[in-house]
Amino acid sequence: MEIKKEAILDRFEVQPTTQREWHILILVAFFFGAVGCGMFLISAFYGFKEGVVISLAIIVLLMGIPHLIYLGHPLRVWRIFTSWAGLKTSWLTRGMWGWVVFLVFGTLFAWQLWIDGSAATVMLVIAAVAAVFGIIYPAFVMGQSPSIAFWNNPVLPVLFILYGLIDGIDLTIVSLATLGTPNAVNVEFLEQLEIFLLILGAISIWAYLGLMSVSRVGAREAVQRLVRGELAPIFWGVVITVGLLIPLGVGLYGFFVGVPMGVAGVTGVLALVGALYFKYVVLRVGVYSPSI
Repeated sequence: MEIKKEAILDRFEVQPTTQREWHILILVAFFFGAVGCGMFLISAFYGFKEGVVISLAIIVLLMGIPHLIYLGHPLRVWRIFTSWAGLKTSWLTRGMWGWVVFLVFGTLFAWQLWIDGSAATVMLVIAAVAAVFGIIYPAFVMGQSPSIAFWNNPVLPVLFILYGLIDGIDLTIVSLATLGTPNAVNVEFLEQLEIFLLILGAISIWAYLGLMSVSRVGAREAVQRLVRGELAPIFWGVVITVGLLIPLGVGLYGFFVGVPMGVAGVTGVLALVGALYFKYVVLRVGVYSPSI
């Protein structure tokens, strides 16, 4: 029998290639991680007990479980915590440790807040720092891949922290509208803060796309796909219009005229949808630059 042999040649990519490793599970984990941490920060600041508990539940159920499933072998995750070399070099390992710190001190804070209405300042500070880290660390995990220039840049962490704070404000407002407890926090201040963050977020997205449009081939291709390609309807229609412009317009109207709590809650849901799809399109346009 004649055996046909095919030559195996070293192949260099000459076209931008879309990443396929990051999918729906990591999107869910990143989004709800930011939402939960953002809500914890807002709720803890005001002593909003229900908000603190909701935020911890979100982190455990909607961030933690998808994250563990994405890692492939949930029962082997403990090995991450025994790798000190990984702690020095891997943002994923640092992130897992960060979640442990947040959950431990966040739970202790919630327990004391719920039992006697007060909480130790040390627990609050540690949990708050870990929550901020939880919001921003996915950007550093993504940025560890230098071949994906659209992720490997200093603007993405800024966008993640802005969206995390916006998400936290919106979910807090939605929770207040749902529970019927609008006086648990200073809603007027939160709405004014969100206006500022939405404007800053829009400017940061503009700067992000501008920077990437003059970066490496992969980043330029990502911008093209985002603003003119297959993802353009989602980007302009959902991320920009639904997630930024409508909440900003309602916020400005509410600042000068005032809006009912129900309207603020619906607007918060729209902003959360925009935030979810922001992370979705950022993951979808992760493009490897050509080898040559």
